[in-house]
Amino acid sequence: SPGEVRERLQVTGRRIFTLDATRIALEEMGKNFPNTPLLGALARVTGAMSLESVKGQVRRELGKKITPQVLDSNLRAVERGYREVRGEDAGGVPS
Repeated sequence: SPGEVRERLQVTGRRIFTLDATRIALEEMGKNFPNTPLLGALARVTGAMSLESVKGQVRRELGKKITPQVLDSNLRAVERGYREVRGEDAGGVPS
């Protein structure tokens, strides 16, 4: 959790976000490619892009290179990263 990370690393005055991207990647894709769920988390945390735009980009970039089943597993990993990222503001309040 963000609170556990904050305590363990003695972080103060900063927002903290956590995601078990490795677990999600292994569950959805069967391989340790945590970058895919991290894309979803990045979209949610920054608000710089929508989940749908990230998924669209993944479809465009990977859709021609991998099987439809593998693409679907990557898209699920992106969605889970978006949904499962946990944050805490500098004061320790969940966000």
